[in-house]
Amino acid sequence: MKRLFILPLLLFALSISAKREKIPTYLSFVHWIQGADTIYEENNTLLQESVSPDGTVIVRIRHEDWKTTVTDKSIARLAPWHAVMARSRGIRAIIHQGKSNTDAMMPMKKLPGLTPNALNINNVSRMSDQLEMSFSTEYMIENNGNQEIVINDLNRGLVWYVPPRSYLLLNMGKLPQACLLRISNTDPLQPALKYVTIGSASFSMKFTMAYEDDDCWIYLLSEETSSSETDKLDFRRLHGKSDPYLSTHYIKRDKDTFQETPMVEAEVFAIIAEAKEERERERNKSHD
Repeated sequence: MKRLFILPLLLFALSISAKREKIPTYLSFVHWIQGADTIYEENNTLLQESVSPDGTVIVRIRHEDWKTTVTDKSIARLAPWHAVMARSRGIRAIIHQGKSNTDAMMPMKKLPGLTPNALNINNVSRMSDQLEMSFSTEYMIENNGNQEIVINDLNRGLVWYVPPRSYLLLNMGKLPQACLLRISNTDPLQPALKYVTIGSASFSMKFTMAYEDDDCWIYLLSEETSSSETDKLDFRRLHGKSDPYLSTHYIKRDKDTFQETPMVEAEVFAIIAEAKEERERERNKSHD
Protein backbone atom coordinates (compact mmCIF):
# COMPACT_ATOMS: atom_id res chain seq x y z
CA MET A 1 0.00 0.00 0.00
CA LYS A 2 2.81 2.37 0.78
CA ARG A 3 4.39 2.01 -2.66
CA LEU A 4 1.06 2.52 -4.37
CA PHE A 5 0.62 5.72 -2.39
CA ILE A 6 4.04 7.16 -3.21
CA LEU A 7 3.74 6.74 -6.99
CA PRO A 8 0.69 9.03 -7.40
CA LEU A 9 2.45 11.61 -5.24
CA LEU A 10 5.45 11.51 -7.54
CA LEU A 11 3.18 11.79 -10.56
CA PHE A 12 1.49 14.81 -9.01
CA ALA A 13 4.81 16.45 -8.14
CA LEU A 14 6.12 15.82 -11.64
CA SER A 15 3.05 17.36 -13.26
CA ILE A 16 3.45 20.49 -11.14
CA SER A 17 7.23 20.90 -11.54
CA ALA A 18 7.45 19.93 -15.19
CA LYS A 19 8.31 22.89 -17.39
CA ARG A 20 9.57 23.44 -20.89
CA GLU A 21 13.29 24.14 -21.07
CA LYS A 22 15.76 24.65 -23.89
CA ILE A 23 18.08 21.68 -24.38
CA PRO A 24 21.04 21.84 -26.80
CA THR A 25 21.50 19.29 -29.56
CA TYR A 26 24.71 18.79 -31.54
CA LEU A 27 24.70 16.84 -34.82
CA SER A 28 27.69 16.21 -37.07
CA PHE A 29 29.04 13.63 -39.52
CA VAL A 30 32.02 13.07 -41.80
CA HIS A 31 31.83 10.81 -44.87
CA TRP A 32 35.11 9.92 -46.63
CA ILE A 33 35.51 8.32 -50.06
CA GLN A 34 39.01 7.48 -51.31
CA GLY A 35 39.15 4.94 -54.09
CA ALA A 36 37.38 1.82 -52.80
CA ASP A 37 37.67 2.95 -49.18
CA THR A 38 34.68 4.56 -47.47
CA ILE A 39 34.46 5.83 -43.89
CA TYR A 40 31.36 7.26 -42.24
CA GLU A 41 31.52 8.67 -38.70
CA GLU A 42 29.06 10.78 -36.73
CA ASN A 43 29.02 12.51 -33.37
CA ASN A 44 26.71 14.32 -30.95
CA THR A 45 29.25 16.18 -28.79
CA LEU A 46 31.12 19.49 -29.00
CA LEU A 47 34.00 18.10 -31.06
CA GLN A 48 34.24 15.43 -33.75
CA GLU A 49 37.52 14.27 -35.27
CA SER A 50 37.81 12.06 -38.35
CA VAL A 51 40.91 10.88 -40.25
CA SER A 52 40.99 10.18 -43.99
CA PRO A 53 41.56 6.56 -45.14
CA ASP A 54 45.21 7.26 -45.95
CA GLY A 55 45.79 9.25 -42.75
CA THR A 56 47.00 12.43 -44.49
CA VAL A 57 44.01 14.68 -43.74
CA ILE A 58 42.15 15.20 -40.47
CA VAL A 59 38.71 16.83 -40.28
CA ARG A 60 37.49 18.35 -37.03
CA ILE A 61 34.05 19.81 -36.35
CA ARG A 62 33.73 22.16 -33.40
CA HIS A 63 30.39 23.41 -32.05
CA GLU A 64 29.90 26.44 -29.85
CA ASP A 65 29.55 25.38 -26.21
CA TRP A 66 26.04 25.90 -24.85
CA LYS A 67 27.50 26.62 -21.40
CA THR A 68 28.22 30.26 -20.64
CA THR A 69 31.05 29.32 -18.25
CA VAL A 70 34.13 27.32 -19.22
CA THR A 71 34.60 24.10 -17.27
CA ASP A 72 37.54 21.71 -16.91
CA LYS A 73 35.59 19.09 -18.85
CA SER A 74 34.95 21.40 -21.81
CA ILE A 75 38.62 22.46 -21.85
CA ALA A 76 39.72 18.82 -21.92
CA ARG A 77 37.21 17.93 -24.64
CA LEU A 78 38.42 20.73 -26.95
CA ALA A 79 42.14 20.19 -26.20
CA PRO A 80 42.91 18.54 -29.60
CA TRP A 81 41.42 21.52 -31.41
CA HIS A 82 43.43 24.10 -29.48
CA ALA A 83 46.61 22.02 -29.75
CA VAL A 84 46.47 22.14 -33.57
CA MET A 85 45.83 25.88 -33.58
CA ALA A 86 48.80 26.42 -31.26
CA ARG A 87 51.32 24.38 -33.25
CA SER A 88 50.23 24.94 -36.86
CA ARG A 89 49.59 27.76 -39.31
CA GLY A 90 46.04 28.29 -40.45
CA ILE A 91 43.99 29.73 -43.30
CA ARG A 92 40.62 31.16 -42.28
CA ALA A 93 37.53 31.50 -44.44
CA ILE A 94 33.85 32.38 -43.90
CA ILE A 95 31.57 30.49 -46.25
CA HIS A 96 28.14 30.32 -44.59
CA GLN A 97 26.78 33.49 -46.30
CA GLY A 98 24.14 33.88 -43.61
CA LYS A 99 21.93 31.00 -44.75
CA SER A 100 21.65 27.26 -44.40
CA ASN A 101 23.21 25.23 -47.21
CA THR A 102 23.05 21.43 -47.16
CA ASP A 103 23.17 20.92 -50.94
CA ALA A 104 26.45 19.05 -50.49
CA MET A 105 24.45 16.18 -48.99
CA MET A 106 22.54 15.55 -52.22
CA PRO A 107 24.89 12.75 -53.42
CA MET A 108 24.39 10.98 -50.08
CA LYS A 109 20.66 10.64 -50.78
CA LYS A 110 21.56 8.03 -53.38
CA LEU A 111 22.91 5.78 -50.62
CA PRO A 112 20.67 2.93 -49.35
CA GLY A 113 19.56 5.08 -46.40
CA LEU A 114 20.63 8.28 -44.71
CA THR A 115 22.18 7.71 -41.30
CA PRO A 116 20.54 9.34 -38.24
CA ASN A 117 22.66 12.51 -38.11
CA ALA A 118 22.63 13.07 -41.87
CA LEU A 119 18.85 12.63 -41.88
CA ASN A 120 18.30 15.04 -39.01
CA ILE A 121 20.69 17.70 -40.33
CA ASN A 122 18.82 17.63 -43.62
CA ASN A 123 15.50 18.04 -41.80
CA VAL A 124 16.77 20.76 -39.44
CA SER A 125 17.89 22.84 -42.42
CA ARG A 126 14.26 23.02 -43.58
CA MET A 127 13.03 24.39 -40.25
CA SER A 128 16.04 26.46 -39.13
CA ASP A 129 13.90 29.58 -38.72
CA GLN A 130 11.76 27.75 -36.14
CA LEU A 131 14.57 26.69 -33.80
CA GLU A 132 14.78 28.30 -30.35
CA MET A 133 18.51 29.00 -30.64
CA SER A 134 21.41 28.02 -32.90
CA PHE A 135 25.12 27.74 -32.11
CA SER A 136 28.07 28.55 -34.35
CA THR A 137 30.17 25.79 -35.92
CA GLU A 138 33.66 25.62 -37.40
CA TYR A 139 35.31 23.00 -39.61
CA MET A 140 39.06 22.45 -39.44
CA ILE A 141 40.72 20.52 -42.29
CA GLU A 142 44.29 19.73 -41.26
CA ASN A 143 46.98 18.72 -43.74
CA ASN A 144 48.70 15.93 -41.81
CA GLY A 145 50.87 14.89 -44.75
CA ASN A 146 54.18 16.05 -46.21
CA GLN A 147 52.84 17.57 -49.44
CA GLU A 148 50.76 20.65 -50.18
CA ILE A 149 47.09 19.84 -50.77
CA VAL A 150 44.34 21.49 -52.81
CA ILE A 151 40.87 21.68 -51.27
CA ASN A 152 37.92 22.33 -53.60
CA ASP A 153 34.46 23.14 -52.27
CA LEU A 154 32.46 21.55 -55.07
CA ASN A 155 29.17 23.25 -54.17
CA ARG A 156 30.42 26.77 -53.59
CA GLY A 157 33.21 26.84 -56.18
CA LEU A 158 35.94 27.76 -53.68
CA VAL A 159 39.57 26.59 -53.72
CA TRP A 160 42.29 26.66 -51.04
CA TYR A 161 45.94 25.57 -51.02
CA VAL A 162 47.06 24.23 -47.65
CA PRO A 163 50.79 23.62 -46.94
CA PRO A 164 52.00 20.56 -45.00
CA ARG A 165 51.29 20.61 -41.25
CA SER A 166 48.83 23.47 -41.70
CA TYR A 167 45.06 23.72 -41.60
CA LEU A 168 42.07 25.36 -43.25
CA LEU A 169 39.51 26.79 -40.81
CA LEU A 170 35.99 27.29 -42.16
CA ASN A 171 33.50 29.43 -40.25
CA MET A 172 30.14 27.80 -40.98
CA GLY A 173 27.95 30.21 -39.01
CA LYS A 174 24.99 29.17 -36.86
CA LEU A 175 22.74 27.46 -39.39
CA PRO A 176 22.84 23.83 -40.60
CA GLN A 177 25.59 23.44 -43.16
CA ALA A 178 27.30 20.81 -45.29
CA CYS A 179 30.41 20.79 -47.49
CA LEU A 180 31.45 18.40 -50.24
CA LEU A 181 35.21 18.77 -50.57
CA ARG A 182 37.59 17.37 -53.17
CA ILE A 183 41.07 17.04 -51.68
CA SER A 184 44.22 16.12 -53.58
CA ASN A 185 47.97 16.66 -53.55
CA THR A 186 49.47 19.24 -55.88
CA ASP A 187 51.68 16.50 -57.36
CA PRO A 188 49.76 15.27 -60.47
CA LEU A 189 51.62 11.94 -60.40
CA GLN A 190 50.52 11.19 -56.83
CA PRO A 191 47.26 13.08 -56.29
CA ALA A 192 45.97 10.88 -53.44
CA LEU A 193 42.47 12.02 -54.46
CA LYS A 194 39.75 11.86 -51.83
CA TYR A 195 36.26 13.27 -51.30
CA VAL A 196 34.75 14.17 -47.97
CA THR A 197 31.24 15.32 -47.08
CA ILE A 198 30.97 17.21 -43.77
CA GLY A 199 27.66 18.15 -42.20
CA SER A 200 26.60 19.81 -38.96
CA ALA A 201 23.77 21.43 -37.06
CA SER A 202 23.74 22.72 -33.48
CA PHE A 203 20.64 24.17 -31.89
CA SER A 204 18.38 24.11 -28.87
CA MET A 205 14.72 23.13 -28.67
CA LYS A 206 12.20 23.23 -25.86
CA PHE A 207 11.26 19.98 -24.17
CA THR A 208 9.03 19.21 -21.22
CA MET A 209 11.50 18.69 -18.38
CA ALA A 210 10.91 15.93 -15.86
CA TYR A 211 14.19 16.33 -13.97
CA GLU A 212 17.45 18.26 -14.15
CA ASP A 213 20.66 18.41 -12.13
CA ASP A 214 24.28 19.42 -12.78
CA ASP A 215 24.93 16.24 -14.77
CA CYS A 216 21.87 15.56 -16.89
CA TRP A 217 18.45 16.49 -18.25
CA ILE A 218 15.53 14.08 -18.29
CA TYR A 219 12.77 15.15 -20.65
CA LEU A 220 9.57 13.78 -22.10
CA LEU A 221 9.97 12.72 -25.71
CA SER A 222 6.35 12.05 -26.68
CA GLU A 223 5.19 15.69 -26.64
CA GLU A 224 7.95 16.76 -29.01
CA THR A 225 7.42 13.96 -31.51
CA SER A 226 3.69 14.70 -31.65
CA SER A 227 4.26 18.35 -32.57
CA SER A 228 3.41 19.28 -36.15
CA GLU A 229 6.79 20.96 -36.60
CA THR A 230 9.24 18.90 -34.56
CA ASP A 231 7.99 15.53 -35.80
CA LYS A 232 10.28 16.15 -38.77
CA LEU A 233 13.17 15.43 -36.41
CA ASP A 234 13.23 11.71 -35.74
CA PHE A 235 15.11 11.82 -32.44
CA ARG A 236 14.37 8.13 -31.93
CA ARG A 237 16.88 7.34 -34.67
CA LEU A 238 19.55 9.13 -32.64
CA HIS A 239 19.19 6.31 -30.15
CA GLY A 240 19.34 3.64 -32.83
CA LYS A 241 15.66 2.88 -32.37
CA SER A 242 12.67 3.07 -34.65
CA ASP A 243 10.00 1.50 -32.44
CA PRO A 244 7.09 3.96 -31.92
CA TYR A 245 6.74 2.52 -28.41
CA LEU A 246 9.88 4.43 -27.48
CA SER A 247 8.24 7.78 -28.27
CA THR A 248 6.09 7.54 -25.12
CA HIS A 249 9.12 7.39 -22.89
CA TYR A 250 11.63 9.75 -21.36
CA ILE A 251 15.15 10.56 -22.48
CA LYS A 252 18.08 11.14 -20.14
CA ARG A 253 20.75 13.32 -21.78
CA ASP A 254 24.20 13.71 -20.22
CA LYS A 255 25.28 17.37 -20.10
CA ASP A 256 28.92 16.53 -20.80
CA THR A 257 28.91 13.69 -23.32
CA PHE A 258 25.35 14.30 -24.63
CA GLN A 259 24.83 10.55 -24.57
CA GLU A 260 21.12 9.76 -24.51
CA THR A 261 19.42 6.92 -22.66
CA PRO A 262 15.73 6.02 -23.09
CA MET A 263 13.96 5.63 -19.75
CA VAL A 264 10.57 4.43 -18.55
CA GLU A 265 8.46 6.31 -16.00
CA ALA A 266 9.46 4.07 -13.08
CA GLU A 267 13.15 4.86 -13.65
CA VAL A 268 12.47 8.60 -13.78
CA PHE A 269 10.40 8.53 -10.61
CA ALA A 270 13.15 6.56 -8.85
CA ILE A 271 15.69 9.27 -9.73
CA ILE A 272 13.34 12.02 -8.52
CA ALA A 273 12.71 10.16 -5.25
CA GLU A 274 16.44 9.59 -4.70
CA ALA A 275 17.23 13.26 -5.37
CA LYS A 276 14.54 14.30 -2.90
CA GLU A 277 15.97 11.98 -0.23
CA GLU A 278 19.46 13.35 -0.84
CA ARG A 279 18.23 16.93 -0.39
CA GLU A 280 16.55 15.95 2.86
CA ARG A 281 19.74 14.30 4.13
CA GLU A 282 21.75 17.41 3.30
CA ARG A 283 19.13 19.57 5.01
CA ASN A 284 19.26 17.42 8.15
CA LYS A 285 23.06 17.60 8.21
CA SER A 286 22.94 21.38 8.10
CA HIS A 287 20.62 21.41 11.11
CA ASP A 288 22.84 19.10 13.18
